[in-house]
Amino acid sequence: MENRVCENQETTIMRAFEFRKEGLEYLQKLPLEEKITLSKNLIVSCMETFGEQVYISFSGGKDSTVLSSLVCSLKPDILHLFSDTGCEYPETLSFVEEERQRGKTLCLCVPFVGMVRYGPLSV
Repeated sequence: MENRVCENQETTIMRAFEFRKEGLEYLQKLPLEEKITLSKNLIVSCMETFGEQVYISFSGGKDSTVLSSLVCSLKPDILHLFSDTGCEYPETLSFVEEERQRGKTLCLCVPFVGMVRYGPLSV
């Protein structure tokens, strides 16, 4: 009986992965403007759900910079949290400072002692 339950769970999981894969393939084929519209709709939905409690975790990398651009087009004063772990490239720190000078609302977060002692946590 236990093997049958495991097989059913495995089948369910595999179907879920296949569904997500098909969804991703569909989204990848969309024109850029549609991807941007879908992304902005998701951002608006998050803002409506969480209100003023939304912020951007901003690393200064390409992905968080694109997210910042999309969100700032909807909410220019959104808070950007930047965590200086001490491992960032000088160019990243320079770029983050340039973004602050351009008017981004940036908050510098310092990692807690455990991270300094043991390194970044991975999940």
